[in-house]
Amino acid sequence: MKHVRKQLDHAVTHLFLIITCISINFPLFWMISSSFKTSRESIQFPPSFLPEKLSFGNYIHTWSNMNFSRYFFNTVYVSFLAVLIAMSVGTIAGYAFSRFRIRAKRYILVFILFFRMLPPILFIIPLFFILQRLGLYNRLEGVILSVTTLALPFAVWMMKNYINTIPQEIDDAAMIDGCSRFTAFYRIILPLSKPGIVATSVFCLLTAWNEFMFANILIHSESRRTLVVALYSYLGDFNIEWNMLMAASTMTMIPVIVFFGIIHKKLTEGFAGSSITG
Repeated sequence: MKHVRKQLDHAVTHLFLIITCISINFPLFWMISSSFKTSRESIQFPPSFLPEKLSFGNYIHTWSNMNFSRYFFNTVYVSFLAVLIAMSVGTIAGYAFSRFRIRAKRYILVFILFFRMLPPILFIIPLFFILQRLGLYNRLEGVILSVTTLALPFAVWMMKNYINTIPQEIDDAAMIDGCSRFTAFYRIILPLSKPGIVATSVFCLLTAWNEFMFANILIHSESRRTLVVALYSYLGDFNIEWNMLMAASTMTMIPVIVFFGIIHKKLTEGFAGSSITG
């Protein structure tokens, strides 16, 4: 009886996991499938799961006629610099919070976390006036600074928790051997923190790559749009080109998937380490 109940539990669990997996991946399948369809196929009813004819015309049209390459470059530029700034400041701040005795450290960390929990829309008006005063309105550098404000609190917390897992005796041993505090951090702690840096960088990358509100409000020149804002242009007042929108969405998603495939091992190690607080 126990054996039958155990097998039934396994069957129910596997069935639940299969249904969940299909539910999660079906929108992805539908997006890719629709990207190969014609305009007529994409709106026909009942809908077809697969295109009648496999054609890359939507991708070619999107890349060549929609200035997609320019939007792609803008997104890479914003994402790279936002991640670089957030990780540089976040790693140093995380090391300081982990190793130094700072007065009211717990309250400062809670304030940083609270800052991240606030809705980003609250910052758009002050950021607009600040960037306008600095001459960064309608410039990608203004979007970079705005995105960095969203990614930095998480970077500080993740790196602080990951560095907590590295024994402080390693720092002490390095400084006994003649290293300065900065040399011990740069030559010892930073290499040991690579998994945490990778995991945190992925979050910062997703934050920057998918940012819509700041990029849409702070940029009004079409040539300076990012990919996510460019996708919005496919939503017309009276018509939506679903096949073109799905092709552009797939092309927007591919670089992130490739990046995840390259660093997935370090990503797992980083999230496992950052979840341990010392």
